[in-house]
Amino acid sequence: MNLRDQYIKDGYIILRNFFEKEKLVSLKEEFLKIGNNFEKEILEYEFVKNLYLNDKFVNVIKILLNTDKLVYFSDSSVVKHNNVFSPSNGYHNDSRSEDYNFSNEYPLLRVATYLQESINISGGIKIKPGSQNFFCFTLRDFKQRSKIFIKKILSRDKNFNFKLLSNGVQPKMEVGDLIIWNLRTHHSGTSIRYKFHKNLSLHPIIEKILPNFLKIPCNDRVAIFMVFGNKNFNNHYLDNYIKNIQNKRNIKYENLERLKSNLLKYNIQFIPSRINDT
Repeated sequence: MNLRDQYIKDGYIILRNFFEKEKLVSLKEEFLKIGNNFEKEILEYEFVKNLYLNDKFVNVIKILLNTDKLVYFSDSSVVKHNNVFSPSNGYHNDSRSEDYNFSNEYPLLRVATYLQESINISGGIKIKPGSQNFFCFTLRDFKQRSKIFIKKILSRDKNFNFKLLSNGVQPKMEVGDLIIWNLRTHHSGTSIRYKFHKNLSLHPIIEKILPNFLKIPCNDRVAIFMVFGNKNFNNHYLDNYIKNIQNKRNIKYENLERLKSNLLKYNIQFIPSRINDT
C-alpha cells in the first residue's frame, strides 16, 4: 500500500526515521527557546526553515494531499510542556466550520514532529485509525456539536457517519519519526505510559483520573506542528479553515516577502495570518 492509500485508509501515517535523530537532538535546545511563542511564524527561524522547507518534506505532503500545489497560512507552532500530566486530554479533531459530509475528502493535514521518544515515556499521541470518516464526539464545543449531531440525524443525511465506540492506538515513536494526520482524524495529545505496563493504552478520560505516581513523566516535552492544505481543492473547507485561523492568530512577521519567496520555491502559496507587526 502506497503512502496516499495508507493515509486515505487510516487518516494518518507515520514515516519512520524521516529525520536524522542526531540532528533533532542537537536542535532541541533551539526549539525550547522558541516554544509556546504563538505570535511568531516559526518558518522564519533559519534552523526551522532548513529542517522543513526541502523537497523530501514538501513532496510527502503533496503526495498525501494528491496535489502539486499547497497552501500554508501560519497555522504552525512549537509547543513545550514541563509537565505532560497537566494539559487537558481528550479525543478531538482539528477540522473547523465543517458540514460533516464524509463523502468528501477533507483537504488539510497536520504534520507533527516530537523531539522525544514515546516508547518508554509519556508525551506522545493517541489516534483512532479510520476516524476521519466519522463524526467526533468531544467535550470541545459540546453544545454546538450536539446541535449539529441532532440535526444530521433528524435529516437522515446519507453523507453523515458516526460511531459511538471506537478504539484508539498509542503509536510507539522514536525521535526522527514524522506523523501526519488528516484534520478530521480523532486524536489526543500528551498520551501516557505507565510504570506498571508501558504498552497499556487507556482512554484519555481514564488517564486523567489515575494518580500521577503511576505514570512515567516526560521532562521538557517539545512538539512541532504545521498545517498544510491542498490549494487545488476547490471547496469551502479550505477557505473556512483559513478564515478561522486568521480570526484567532496575530503573527509578528519579520519579512513577509522573504517568507513568501521561500515557500513559492516549493509551489506553496502563502496566506498570512492577521498581521500584528511587520
